[in-house]
Amino acid sequence: MSKSKKNLEALDEVHGVQKLVFDYLESLLSDPDAGIDTEAEIAAINAQMAADNDEIIDIAEEIPVVMAARDNTLVEPEPEPEPEPEPEPEPEPEPEPEPEPEPEPEPELILEPDPPEHAGFSGATSREINCVLIKMHGLNLAIPFDHIEGAVHLNSVALTLDGTHDWCLGRVAGGMAAETNVIDTALWLIPERYKPELAKYNELIILRGRHWALACDELVKSVRIPADKVSWASSDNPRAWLWGTYMEERCAILDIPELMKQFDQSF
Repeated sequence: MSKSKKNLEALDEVHGVQKLVFDYLESLLSDPDAGIDTEAEIAAINAQMAADNDEIIDIAEEIPVVMAARDNTLVEPEPEPEPEPEPEPEPEPEPEPEPEPEPEPEPELILEPDPPEHAGFSGATSREINCVLIKMHGLNLAIPFDHIEGAVHLNSVALTLDGTHDWCLGRVAGGMAAETNVIDTALWLIPERYKPELAKYNELIILRGRHWALACDELVKSVRIPADKVSWASSDNPRAWLWGTYMEERCAILDIPELMKQFDQSF
């Protein structure tokens, strides 16, 4: 049992004793002859009252403490006010949607031109071009077999010089049915890059009809060129003698019919 509860019970007990004393005194006042016969009884009553007074004083000193404790137990502290909720932030405006990029136009398909048709070769039916690969002025040239009459060493023939055309080295006569005009191939094909000191002609390629021959540095080999591996020259190509190129041999394929037509027109 707590101290404060014991003090409260003691205080109630004192009140009960006071009530008995008051009742006793009241009975004496109403009937002076009743209840007290001897001095001993009076002395006992006085002693009891003195003891009760001392206890009342002790309890009275503790009453404020008890009352304070009772107040502390009964009075609840006021609850602290709840903080006001913070205002919700305003929603950010939604960003404007970015415009969708316009689709890029699809690149146009560039179709490679079909191989041009001329005598000895049909681009629609043939799949390979049989050629002789020659070197000339540092270039690799491919000449289709169909337009070749033969080949001879330059030092094995008698060459009559031609002073009329600078692009014609001379004429070859002898056992041939007609004279063959020997072309300075590099000067005709690449005049802008021509250097006489680089022209080391050792061979002649006699073209069909034996009217024209191409001078070259050397015969390299025969080669079969797949038609689908050739980059065909366009019709507006400024070098009309170029039929196409074949990258595996890094060579230019000569359009011999076109080349002989140019010789005939210029001679």
